[in-house]
Amino acid sequence: MFRLIIFSIVMSLIFISVMSLPSYQVHPIELINDEPEEISIVNLEDGDYVVKLITQLTDCNLENKTHDSEELRTELESLYKETLVAHGLSNLAPDHLEALRVHRKEKCTLKVWK
Repeated sequence: MFRLIIFSIVMSLIFISVMSLPSYQVHPIELINDEPEEISIVNLEDGDYVVKLITQLTDCNLENKTHDSEELRTELESLYKETLVAHGLSNLAPDHLEALRVHRKEKCTLKVWK
């Protein structure tokens, strides 16, 4: 019983001391390497444009094997890639495009429940 009381008091003190610290000291973010990372700022118009591109890239009509859909898909992917390059995120473009392709395939594939 005595140990439980001591444990409760210690935990309460730890909790109070952690809660009294500013938030940046409670959970410091450490970078793997010491180089600072630059995060590009995207304004609202760019954000809306990117959202529209992503919405179009995940449209099921792009899964059709027609010449028009393949041409449109290629054009949308190049526009998306150019947008990422313009914001200094060219290294993310291949992974993003692949993730969008996989998402589109999963979304547009007919699932049969057993």
